[in-house]
Amino acid sequence: MRYFYINPKNIKEKKVFFDCEKTHHIRNVLRLKINDSILLFDGIGNYYEAKISCINKKSIIGIIIAIRRLQSSKLKIKLFIALPKGNRLKWLVEKCAELGVSKIIPIKTNRSTKINFSENFFKKYMNISIAASAQCRRLDIMELEKPMDFISACQNAYYKSFKKKSISILSWECEKKLNINNILSNCILPMEANVFIGPEGGFSSKEIDIAKSFNIYTVTISNNILRVETAAIVSVALVINHFKGL
Repeated sequence: MRYFYINPKNIKEKKVFFDCEKTHHIRNVLRLKINDSILLFDGIGNYYEAKISCINKKSIIGIIIAIRRLQSSKLKIKLFIALPKGNRLKWLVEKCAELGVSKIIPIKTNRSTKINFSENFFKKYMNISIAASAQCRRLDIMELEKPMDFISACQNAYYKSFKKKSISILSWECEKKLNINNILSNCILPMEANVFIGPEGGFSSKEIDIAKSFNIYTVTISNNILRVETAAIVSVALVINHFKGL
């Protein structure tokens, strides 16, 4: 059964209204018909079973048959990352959404690649996140937040740790003593995990000192030097794998 994201604003009195773009996809690409069953999620934890009741040139209407609210993961993962460019960024957004990352927060570091964080930039990559979320059938949508400078990002992770159980780790190629499993093995299930990934060329020594001052653990995740997007996926996967049974 096909699975679609639907904006909560387009759900009214047990009816679902699809916009022009989704109408084109459903009618002309997927070639669904009246009375075909579909599954929907609204990005805030609600899951719907519906049937197509009306197909017009510019709109489709569905009737909601059943509504369920399913519990998402207890662990929220926030990825603070110096973003790569182009297809590497697209791949990163897709895979993070599939893994279950809650938010990607771009960080500006001494060695970050310059990226134009325009309105169109966020719209493009949020659409990629929505598509990936629908493809993997998660119940929420991974958010892409506005960029932060490195110190603000460290402060964000640090101060929120007082309000909820959290752990913050930073992947650093020069860390020789602590690997990520050393840190995670000493933790009970946190409500939030903050994962910091630096740019090509890594974090500067000053940035490492700043991170440590905010109780962010520097860890190694591999004997090899990994690209930005690879380091992000490996770090996130290791965190998820460690806490999956808790």
